[in-house]
Parts: sequence; C-alpha cells; structure tokens
Amino acid sequence: MMKKIVRWVSAALLGLGSVGASPENAASIVAAFEQERDDWTRRINAAETVEDRRALWEQAPDTRVFGERMLREMDDFWSKEWTLDYSPKLIQLAPRYVKEPSPYRPDKTPLGVIRDSAERFHFTSEKIGDLAVSLVMVDNGPKTRELIERLEATHASKKVQGQAALALAMLLGEAGGNAELNARRLKLIEKAIINSAQADAAGMPVAERAQALIKQITTLEKGMQAPDLLGWNVSGDALRLSDYRGKPVALVFWHARMQAAEETVEYLRGIQERLVPKGIVVLGVACESTTALRSYVKEGTVTWENFVDPKSELAKIYQVNRYPMAWVLDQNGRVAYRGVPGAFMDLTAEALLKE
Repeated sequence: MMKKIVRWVSAALLGLGSVGASPENAASIVAAFEQERDDWTRRINAAETVEDRRALWEQAPDTRVFGERMLREMDDFWSKEWTLDYSPKLIQLAPRYVKEPSPYRPDKTPLGVIRDSAERFHFTSEKIGDLAVSLVMVDNGPKTRELIERLEATHASKKVQGQAALALAMLLGEAGGNAELNARRLKLIEKAIINSAQADAAGMPVAERAQALIKQITTLEKGMQAPDLLGWNVSGDALRLSDYRGKPVALVFWHARMQAAEETVEYLRGIQERLVPKGIVVLGVACESTTALRSYVKEGTVTWENFVDPKSELAKIYQVNRYPMAWVLDQNGRVAYRGVPGAFMDLTAEALLKE
C-alpha cells in the first residue's frame, strides 16, 4: 500500500498522475506525440545541411517521456478495457522504452505490465487480438508466445483467433525458416485471413500484413533466391543488386531518423573496413534523399555504397517495416541471414567465404 501511495504522490507532483485518467487523456497524449514526431520528421527531411540535420537530431521527440506519460495514464486502470485501445499504441510508438525497466515501475518492464494485465483482465476481450500482433513485433519471449498460443487455440472469438494466428506466424519467423516451419506459418496465415481479414493488426488490416508475410516466407527466408533490386546510387549511377553475384553481400536497410542511427552508421563503417577487404560486398539501402545522402558521403559519415530509396520503394520489396534491417546473400544471391545488423550477420558473411 505504501509503495502505491508513493507512486501516486510522485505522479501527481509531476502533473502526470493517473488520477482522473481516461481514454480521452490517453488519446490526447498519443495525438500530441504523433504530431510532434511528424513535425520533426518533416523538418529533418527538409534540412539542407548536415549541421542542420545534426541539430535537429538532438531535438528528436523523446519516446521515454511519451512512454512514461502513457504508463502513468493507464496505471491503476489496467482492469478497464479502454487500456487495450492504447497499449498497442504505446508499444508501436515507443518499442525500445517498453522493453526496459521504468524508473516509475522498476519491478517490471512496461511490456510485462501490459502483457500480464491483458492476460489477467482482458483475455476474453474482442480487443485483445490487436495487442497480440503488437506484442510480437517487439518481443519473442516465452511469456508472449504462451499468451499468443492460448489466444489462437482457445479464444471464443474467431476474429481474435485469426489475429493471434497471424501473430504466431510472425513469431515463428524469428526461429528461422525451414520447409516444415514455413508450412505451419502459411496454415496460420490462412486461418488469419479467413477469420479476421479486415481486423486491426498493429496499424494495418490483417489481410495486408498477411500478404506481406506470405511474400516474406516465399521469397525472403533462408535458402531462398532474394529479390533483385534496381535503383541508383548517390552519384545518379544505376545500381543493381544482381551485379554483385559471385560475392557474399551484406545488405542493410537504414535511415538517419531511426532509433540507434548513430550506432548503426558506425557499425556499417566498421564492417565496410573489416569485410570488404575479405571479398564481401557491403550495400546499404538508404531511406534518404539524394541531397542528404550526398552530404553524409561528402563529410565521411557514410563510406559504403548505397541505393537511394527516399520513398522506401526498395524497402517494400524486402518487406522492411522497421529499421535497421539486414540480409546476407550468398554468392548465388540466396538468403543466408535475415535479421538486425550485428555479430551474427558478420559471422554469416565470413562463413560464406569458406564454402
């Protein structure tokens, strides 16, 4: 009881307390953050110099502040069904925040609070299906998987079963592709489309997300022939992915506005130095304007070859819905790795040289 009182007093002093919390308040917090994010994105896209972009980068909307406000708004109201309307928004807009311990709730991550509250209070709700899809976009742990499997197998609503089936198909993709697993995923997707084609699935209809997942399973999983890419580089010269056949290719989709942008750019400079001398091609697909990318190259921030992809048209071919995302292709253009850039990507690329 004392801990709860302390939390209440601290929140009230900050002006962010859950006293009088309501779905209207939660909606206004979401709307304000989305507006701030959209305005910032427009400003950074319009910046003409690297210095201007760097200055604007320091002004990026703080997802932690947004997350704390949302968590406080919903805390002590988890039994209310309206929290299911805004928990997915919190996960989608602040994916890093929800996975880290909160100073406000150090006993659990926000993700854990959301998941456990949904299971405890709202397992039978018709609204839980959208949350299920949002959960798997940031977490593939055993508790999330257990909840999704129970929803898919036992929920009274066919619509929720379909949403959970889609979530489970997405979750199983984290285990890597093989024929048996992919056949199971396609069955789950079929169930999702039959039962809940127009239902919500983390910001888009189930049918649309299912279509993208089918394409991923049939063209972008390990061992499959990767789609070719045709575009141009920062100099305006034509660039084709298949021109690099005969060498392993590390293909990374990125942009300067993503979370961990500086770390990713530093990592890409590092693999350019380490892997290219060994015979591995490093290619970026930059969701940036030609002007912005040219300035990064000129100042030495970007040292690797890039497709210029300002409208994410190439990213759509590879079903990229979060940045950064990476593929390693073998000498014949087949997928050897799909996931986030990092040590496993490096090891996969280097191992291909020994085959």
